[in-house]
Order: sequence, then C-alpha cells, then structure tokens
Amino acid sequence: MNALRILALLGGTVGLGIMIQILVLTSPAQPVFQYGARWFQEPATGEFSFYLRFVALGVPTTALLAVGFWQFPGGLEKLKRLSSLRILLPLLASTAVGATTFWVLQSSVVTDDEYVYLFQAALLALGKASYPAPPLGEFFVNVFVVMHDGRWLGQYPPGHPLLLAPFAMVGIPRLLPIVLAGLNASISFAVLRHVFGSTWAWLGTALLLLSPLFIFTGSTLLSHSTAYLALALGILFFFRWSKEPRAALSLGGGLALGFLFATRPYTGLILGGLVALYWAVCIIKQKRLFDLVTLVLGGGVFVLFFLFYNQQATGDAFTTGYQAIRGAGQVELGFGPVAPGIEHTFAQGLRNVALLCVRFLIWGLSPVLMLLSPLLILAAVLSRQSRVPEVRLSAILVVGGMLSYIAYWSMGVMDTGPVKTYELLLPGMILALAGLRFARDRFGSRSVLAASLASCLVATSVLFPFQTRHLRALTDVIQAPHREVAKTVEPPAIVFVEGMQRPPYESWVFGRPNPSPDLQDPILFVRDAGAQNQVFLEAHPGRRGYRLSLTANQPVVLPLQNRRR
Repeated sequence: MNALRILALLGGTVGLGIMIQILVLTSPAQPVFQYGARWFQEPATGEFSFYLRFVALGVPTTALLAVGFWQFPGGLEKLKRLSSLRILLPLLASTAVGATTFWVLQSSVVTDDEYVYLFQAALLALGKASYPAPPLGEFFVNVFVVMHDGRWLGQYPPGHPLLLAPFAMVGIPRLLPIVLAGLNASISFAVLRHVFGSTWAWLGTALLLLSPLFIFTGSTLLSHSTAYLALALGILFFFRWSKEPRAALSLGGGLALGFLFATRPYTGLILGGLVALYWAVCIIKQKRLFDLVTLVLGGGVFVLFFLFYNQQATGDAFTTGYQAIRGAGQVELGFGPVAPGIEHTFAQGLRNVALLCVRFLIWGLSPVLMLLSPLLILAAVLSRQSRVPEVRLSAILVVGGMLSYIAYWSMGVMDTGPVKTYELLLPGMILALAGLRFARDRFGSRSVLAASLASCLVATSVLFPFQTRHLRALTDVIQAPHREVAKTVEPPAIVFVEGMQRPPYESWVFGRPNPSPDLQDPILFVRDAGAQNQVFLEAHPGRRGYRLSLTANQPVVLPLQNRRR
C-alpha cells in the first residue's frame, strides 16, 4: 500500500467519523420527519439540510475511501467466487428484516394501515371479505375500518391480506415480511442474473440488501413487499420469455401482474400496465398471439378476483372498500381540493415528484448514490446499454412510476423511507448496475469494486444508525399505550380508547388494534363513547371495563365500574 492510499484511507476514515458525529450522534432523533395536516405534501423541516450535508460530506468521504480500497487485487472477479453461495442472499435478507422487525420496530405497527391489513387478513382467514356489523357497531369504527350497509370492512385490496392470512391464523403475522424478504432477494438475484450475469447479480442484490428502504419498509406489515414480489415475478417471467418465448411464461407473467393489481391497484395500473404493454408489443412483433391471450387471461384471473372481493366486501363489484369508506366526494387522484385547507395542483405534483426522486436516491439507492448514481444512470441510458431491452424497460418503469405521482396528492408516510417508491427498487437497481458496467468499461473493474465498498460503508454507517434511532424512538411512543394496558388490564376485558395521541403528533398511528371479527380477543379495544360505554359493557357480561386516556400525552388506564341495571 503506497503513501497516497494510506493517506486517502485515513482521510476517508476521518470523514466518515465526522459524518457519523454530525448526522447521527448529535442530531435529534427525529430531524427530518414530522406529522401534520400538510405533511404529505411538504418536505419536513430540516429534511433538505440533512440531504445536503449527507451528500456534501459523503461524496468526498467515499472518494477518499475508494482510493484507499484500490489496493485490493482482483476487482469484480472476486465476486465470482461468491456466485455459488447465492443462497446466502435470501438468508441475509430474511435475517436483516427479522432483526429489524423484532429489535428496531419492536413488533410494532408504524401506520394505521397495518392494523387494517391484520383485520382484513383475519376476515379472509374466515373465508370472508367483510363481516356482519356487530351490535353497537359504532364502538368498532376505527381508522380505515367502518360499518358500511351492515358490513364490517377495511378499505384495502385483497392481495396483501391474502398472503398475510395464513400467518395471522397461526398467530405469527410478523413472519410474513421475513419470508417475503428472502423471496424478494432470490427473485431479484434471478432478474439481475438474467440481465448482467451471476457476478453482477451478486453485487446488485447485495447493494439492494443495503438499501434502508428495502430493509426498513420491508420489515413492516405494509403491502409494498407483496407488490414488489408480484412486480419482480412479472419482470422475471417477461425477461425469460424474451429469451425463450413460451405461452406458459406469458401466463405466469399475467398472473403475477394481475396479483400486483389486486395488491396495489394504482401500482398495478402504472407499473404492471407498463410491463404488460411493453410485453404485448414484443408479442405482436413476434406474431405470437396465443402468448398475448395467455398474458391477458393470467391478468384477468386476479382482476376477476378483485371484483369478486369487492362484491363480497361492499356489495358492489365496482365499489372498493376505499371508496366505501372515503365516499365519492373525496379527490385522491387528480387536481383540486383534497381536504379542508389542502388543494393539489399540477405545480405541487411536480414538487412532489422531485422530492420523491431525491428521497428514492437517498433512502432507496444510497449504496450507489455515493457513486453519483444519477450520472451513472444517465450515462447508461445515453450509451449502448440503453439498447438492451431490459435496461430500456427499467428506465420506462422508473420514469413512468415517478411521473405517475404528479396527479397524486400524497407522498406517503416517510418513517421507513419513501414507501411509494418501494416497487421501483428493482428497476432502479437495474439502471444503477448498467451505470456501473459503463464505469467498469471506462475505468476498470477494480475501480468499481473499490467505489462500491466505499459507498456501502458510508451509506450503511450513517443511514442505518440514523433510521434505527428514529424508529426505536417512534415505536417506543406507539407502544407506550399498549405497555400501559398490559401492565394494568386483567383479561377478559374491554378497553375504551379515548385516543392514541394528541397534537403535536409523534407518529402516524391514530387508531387502535381492531378486534377479531368474532370478538373473542382477551382484550377488546373499542372507541370511547362516553356515557354509552356502560351500554356496551352490559352487552358483554364477564368482561372488565377500562378506559385508556391521555394525560399530558401520557397513557393512563383506569378501571370502570360495570353497573348493572
């Protein structure tokens, strides 16, 4: 190791220490996240400052470390030895998500959506999409869970609850994200190997597992991991079909893209629709019309399933739970008033997309951001790499997926990263690897490996501790009422919940756990209705009554007297 590399390594180490000190150790636990009525449309206070410091300090630090790492012989050829150990990748993915689920998130929800998915999974485990509204149903109305025409239902599509149902039945719903992480890593490796070969697939999948967005969002019970699985399968079937056209592959691709629609309809229409359209054009060019029929039939299976689910849930195949709960008057897609004091405009949509792009590069592709991934991706698109159909499709998906949010007012909850971009991680990684191959051709494989190691070290040393600190603090707040209930309440019981938090809001969890449809839970969490609580208690004899309220934003659980008439 010559003197220049020693100095570079020392300088990079000092730079990394400065980054950790400034961005992790001395920053508040929640510097770039906030909650409020306009939060979905605006960057949080201090968010851009954090990003600017991360990039301004990270780029020179990564460059110095890359020069220091240049000593390692062999370059990317070293990774060939690991290609036979690809089973490690899904194991590492599942292990990382499992550790995040149980240690960082403390098995807690981070949004009300997860409570809804658990409720809908419980319904599906009973073979139902909705349940007859129980007596005194107003006590069970919750965030995104309501009584509609005598039916008790949640607002979301059936795809993700369908996968969650068997895990919920045996009491281990938190196992689903762990399983999905391993499956998604395996399928991602298969997709990347098809495009770039085993060595590059190893590098790309490893970089994916170092993405804070992939790990943290993938550890929740949100539907994005399921949607990722469906889209990745659809892409894999298409890539294999492009090499060896067969009707069975187009049928499999149609089923995967249809399941994506049944999981996240908007994502299915945009990303799934782009894959299907690109595939259909290729089919027509090759005059394999039977493959087009099987592609459409495969997708149609889950479209029909989606409509059937709607019929069972709301009583109308073309009325989703989302529409039943929100009502026809609320604008979600398009421009105009969204809520009192909030209006979505085209200019706001452009700002949303710009911010989503920045967030995606930081939290999604941070292991390659320090390699100036936007420049590498642009270089790949402008070079001969853009003539590779798989790279071209990936560019269409990333650009189309981002631009589709111009008409959508909300950028989504940000606690585990920009969740609305989760499904773009795989096409984004394909573009990033295309850029790295371009760099390899210009500067050699040793430079790419050294820069990749340096980039991963910087990103993981800063972003993972930073996000872990925030999520631990967040889940402590979310879990506080439940810990108080566990300490105070003696089952069988009913807990009347006044509210889970008051302004200034500290999390995006405003609701409470939903009861199982048969109301057999040891502890029933229901809405506090004041004087009417006694009526509910008398309707459920044998249960003790408690009231969960907030005093100075601290949870307090007090027993109630069950007075019989």
